[in-house]
Amino acid sequence: MAGSIIVRAGFTSGNTSCAFENGQLTRALTRGNGTTGEDVTLNVKTIKSLPHNLSGKKIPELIEVRGEVFFPIAQFNEMNEALEEAGKPLFANPRNGAAGSLRQKDPRVTASRPLDVVVHGVGARTGIDFSAQSQAYELLKGLGLPTSARFKVCSNRAEVTDFIGYYEAHRHDVEHEIDGVVIKVDEIASQEKLGFTSRAPKWAIAFKYPPEEVTTKLLDIKVSVGRTGRVTPFAFMEPVKVAGSTVTNATLHNAQGSELRAITEGDVDIRCPNTRTCPAQLRERIYYIASRAALDIDVLGYEAATALLSEKILEDEAELFDLTPAKLVKSSFFTKKDGEPAANVEKLMKALEVAKTRPLWRTIVALSIRHVGPTSAQALATEFGSLEKLATASVEEIAEIDGVGATMAEAISEWFTVDWHKRIVERWTAAGVTVHFVDTNTAPQTLAGLTFVVTGGLESFTRDGIAETITAHGGKASSSVSKKTNYLLVGAEPGSKLAKAEELGVSIIDEAAFKKLLAGS
Repeated sequence: MAGSIIVRAGFTSGNTSCAFENGQLTRALTRGNGTTGEDVTLNVKTIKSLPHNLSGKKIPELIEVRGEVFFPIAQFNEMNEALEEAGKPLFANPRNGAAGSLRQKDPRVTASRPLDVVVHGVGARTGIDFSAQSQAYELLKGLGLPTSARFKVCSNRAEVTDFIGYYEAHRHDVEHEIDGVVIKVDEIASQEKLGFTSRAPKWAIAFKYPPEEVTTKLLDIKVSVGRTGRVTPFAFMEPVKVAGSTVTNATLHNAQGSELRAITEGDVDIRCPNTRTCPAQLRERIYYIASRAALDIDVLGYEAATALLSEKILEDEAELFDLTPAKLVKSSFFTKKDGEPAANVEKLMKALEVAKTRPLWRTIVALSIRHVGPTSAQALATEFGSLEKLATASVEEIAEIDGVGATMAEAISEWFTVDWHKRIVERWTAAGVTVHFVDTNTAPQTLAGLTFVVTGGLESFTRDGIAETITAHGGKASSSVSKKTNYLLVGAEPGSKLAKAEELGVSIIDEAAFKKLLAGS
């Protein structure tokens, strides 16, 4: 093995990026949608192990450090014990708990939780440089930043293997959860020289430990009903501890071939046909409308959706934007003990007004049309320009859209023929929800005329984030490879799309090449 290899124990946690300007912590962001992070500066400043000001002899003008926020397992268990004694809901596991705590709207809530942080990467920087990854760790430590001691510079394969084996055997003996080992070429110059394959960097790889398996007793098989009527069976079991979490439920996937049968031919799911008034479907649809994938409505979470429906404040989603403070205070969820309106009334009303201004593609996602997700919704919004034109388009016209196809086109066309679906569109339109495409994009159109398909996981973008980035810069984001595809963007662990692209002769690029196209190179 030529050169040095650096290996580091991996985390299961929430990631963050912190900017220090002239030694002072000025901004902290989550990864967000891949292009825009969520500002968590005030929350990060409550983490005791992270300094607000750097120390050391030479303070850089600017340094962006990347790291992991995590719950130390001992403190996590203590916190859950205290919650249990108080009769409050427990955190599912340290990973989810850390990510949720990092994104709290009230920094005081974050401060009440025993979070810790470790930094292990460097982004933008001015006034500081290094020639190796291991040197970067030493520089970060010298600036007073919390770094992990669980790394090693190896000179041969045997040392790497020993490091992996050691932490697999001791993954539960350290203060935080470990999901594997990150392996990188240590020298920065060698990293740049090695470059990328079509799938991943040639200088880095993540070795993941196998998931833990335990045995417990099956007590019952139950079902849950989703927003599109899909019925998902799940196992109800005696509580058992797996990877630090107590598990009582497990989804049972794919009933095809057993006695259960799908409602439509070729569908592996069984479904509830009562699409309009099924309480479970209604609750899931309202909750999904408020999610970040759709209209991103603050306050309208699972409990709020349940309260609005169970207390008959809403009949269905058509009435969502007709809510008023007078209607909301009829619900105990939006009322104080003294009968006065709770603070969440005003918050929800403001959030609903903001939701009306979301772009057309988000409105399309919020309609809960089967098979339609953010990527296809963006393509539909761009091509048809309004819900009215989409509703009157033929199946053939819809299927012509790159990345849509016959199955999705039929689902879209059928959705707009249902009377109570038409009522949703009419009521939302009357309330002022965006039903027309408005181009407010000011990003340089460096990808104009190009169609991209993405496969595998990317380091700098989420799936929704990469689709938004492509369309914002004038390109098209498609979900399937065809002769119309200009580029297949390949990340880690790509799927069958890679073979299809190779078969059709589609250009295959990695994340670094995509960023060059994005920059206009």
